[in-house]
Amino acid sequence: MATRELKELKDDYQAVFDEDDNVKACGRALCLRLMYTLKKFRPNAEVGNFDTGVMNVEVVKNVYKDIIG
Repeated sequence: MATRELKELKDDYQAVFDEDDNVKACGRALCLRLMYTLKKFRPNAEVGNFDTGVMNVEVVKNVYKDIIG
């Protein structure tokens, strides 16, 4: 994975989650952006609903941790 792509993923994650892995009041657009970024890395992951912007929070956290380490 390219360093730029990993930085994008980290930035998107930090925009949505705080330092304790709690979801921030960040809005639908940032949640969607994070979900799309995660799909680049794990296309089959069920990260949430792209129509509503509702994330599957536990899946998002687990996929992120799996990618970042």
